[in-house]
Amino acid sequence: MTEYKPKKLYTIGHNGHGGVNGLIEVLKKNQIEMVIDVRRKAWSAHPGYRKNNLKNSLEVASIYYVHIPEVAPSNEMRTWWNDVLKKCSRKITWDEWEKYIEMLCTPEWELQVQSLAEYIKDINITTCLLCAENSAEHCHRSLVADMLLDATYPRTCKYILEDIEDYEDL
Repeated sequence: MTEYKPKKLYTIGHNGHGGVNGLIEVLKKNQIEMVIDVRRKAWSAHPGYRKNNLKNSLEVASIYYVHIPEVAPSNEMRTWWNDVLKKCSRKITWDEWEKYIEMLCTPEWELQVQSLAEYIKDINITTCLLCAENSAEHCHRSLVADMLLDATYPRTCKYILEDIEDYEDL
């Protein structure tokens, strides 16, 4: 087995890049080798972002693709979160964000994130977590990345990717 060489962890939302080609341009510019789709359902109103279409486009660009929906919020939680965001015009309070974290960060979810961390370590390439939101600010992908790095949340996952200090949202 080759030695683990830490790479920078990235996150990205597929919206706001001018289509799949724009998204791929950003990924290539940042030397992303694998996209891990962390959406519950890898579906979009834009056909290019649907699972098979996106996977094919990324593979043509020599970027691996894998869909890991287990780290996404449940459909019920996603509906609740969208209602919160609509009511407050996307200006959430810290209490609302903490409730979202509490709802998402169950022991089962943490185990899925631990499995994801092991997968990232095993593949040993520059990885980007993908979801739909333009910004990671109100998206679960920031919580997944934080948990992978154990950046701020005192949970059971302890510095799983300890050699990576931070993540960057593209």
